[in-house]
Amino acid sequence: MRLISLNLQIGNTQLQKIADFLDAQNADHVFLQEVLMSDGTDAAKRINDLMKNPYISVKTDKIETYMTSNGDTYTQGMSVLSRGNDIVTEPVELPNVVDDKHTRMAQFARVDYFCESCPEHAHTMDSYDFVNVHFANRPGNVTQLRRVLENADENYSCPIIIGDFNMSKQMFYETKRWWGKAYESSVEFMNYVSFPGSEEFSQIDICLIPRGMKFQNITTFEGLSDHNAVLYEIDDSKFSPDDTMNYIYPNEWAESKSL
Repeated sequence: MRLISLNLQIGNTQLQKIADFLDAQNADHVFLQEVLMSDGTDAAKRINDLMKNPYISVKTDKIETYMTSNGDTYTQGMSVLSRGNDIVTEPVELPNVVDDKHTRMAQFARVDYFCESCPEHAHTMDSYDFVNVHFANRPGNVTQLRRVLENADENYSCPIIIGDFNMSKQMFYETKRWWGKAYESSVEFMNYVSFPGSEEFSQIDICLIPRGMKFQNITTFEGLSDHNAVLYEIDDSKFSPDDTMNYIYPNEWAESKSL
């Protein structure tokens, strides 16, 4: 499985360059944050339209409309692009963080691959669960990760969690007691730079995969946004959802109210 994550940066004008990049990498699923939505369309669909080999399914969920300090108004969302036949998403609002002016959402997504020979897609061949995240760039955003993990435990089968975590490596490691029993992290697998603008926060784009899956390689690509695009290559051939369900229990959450 090949996954790409990229924070587009609101106002990105390099959509053709990003489309060419996605064509070249041919990932199975792409997760975008800070997707500009305006004039009845969105940047993710525009990128897909510009591709030579576009994705079958594209789903964007609106997060918020906000005004910048210079009076410009933006509407942003989060998007999943997939080779799968269908994407069903559930946007989940995350806890507020002090001094963060933005609404933060996690985009839970289920991607289905249908049996092409079955009439009206009556049979699902494979399903994959993901969470596309963009946490606050403020202290306290660990509460948002915990909310994602709680919702995943309650409603999904140990989804892959991917996106812009906006955490220093030290802060992220401190959250391992919440996810370490069920997940492996890209940060532990390899040292890579996803946000070159900051030394402390150079590795803020992160992927958590259920134990049973294995990272094979991680590659970053510059020049598409203020973030680097990250390509995660994952072996999921031995993964069984039954091995990881109900991995966090209520009493463990009660004991982990804060770091």
